[in-house]
Amino acid sequence: MDEFFERMDPAERLIAEHAVLAHREVMKAVNAAPHGRGLEMTELAVLEQGRKQMMLMMEEALKAKAGAQKGGSRANAADKPRSATTRRSS
Repeated sequence: MDEFFERMDPAERLIAEHAVLAHREVMKAVNAAPHGRGLEMTELAVLEQGRKQMMLMMEEALKAKAGAQKGGSRANAADKPRSATTRRSS
């Protein structure tokens, strides 16, 4: 297992460390949950920590591939109004 962590690049190590910290936060929520609300509080903590983890992974991926978002996403481009000079296809 040590070899696995030794082969990680800095971004992978950051993401792995963040996952451990996220798990600790979830466990704090589990232990602090009032009686009868354990599942609810655990789910909220997992969702919050999961969003943070996904954002971190997205940031690291985009840093690694800096040109990935040049010009924005295709979905956003479809929502933008066309200028008068833009040629429309038939």
